[in-house]
Amino acid sequence: MKRKIVYSFITLFILLYINKYLLFTDVKHQDNNVKVVNIAGMQRMYVQKITKLALYYELHSTPELVNISGLQETYDLFEDNHNNLKRNYITNYNDFVLEELFNELEPYQTKIENSSKGLIANFKNYNTAKEFVTNIKNNESKFLKIMNAIVLRYEELAQQRIDEVKTREITFNTSYALIFIYILLFIFIPFQKVRIK
Repeated sequence: MKRKIVYSFITLFILLYINKYLLFTDVKHQDNNVKVVNIAGMQRMYVQKITKLALYYELHSTPELVNISGLQETYDLFEDNHNNLKRNYITNYNDFVLEELFNELEPYQTKIENSSKGLIANFKNYNTAKEFVTNIKNNESKFLKIMNAIVLRYEELAQQRIDEVKTREITFNTSYALIFIYILLFIFIPFQKVRIK
């Protein structure tokens, strides 16, 4: 009788520990998903800001009026975020769809980066810089479309993870209930009957 009680409680505590550990890792993973979606959202914002600054340059061909330091700062953030996004994807996800989307995004990312660098380096030469502005404008919409798909895919993966956690929690809770029923039916009730006799 004592052995049944001990084994039941050991099983219960092991299941509880495993459940809490997995729940902790899932919360950590979910926190990472939120950060990744925010980084991807910032990428969209940065490319729009780069385009806006490039268009401002095109409208005001006077180099003194152009905010080159703002373009340089936005470009740096854009490049850093892209590297963080790729690094996060490589280390935390193994998803074919994301891999395809990143491969599809890469040429537009590179063209926007190179054109931004070219515009920054040649902003005093209007004819040369105008070519870079055109390149930025031509690649912005394709970049944004693919980046939107990447954000949606990250959100889908996060939702899949949440669904997995819910299913696992139901399984663990069912196991807890079954163990308690076992303890009640096969340990406590028989123990009470023995005690009454």
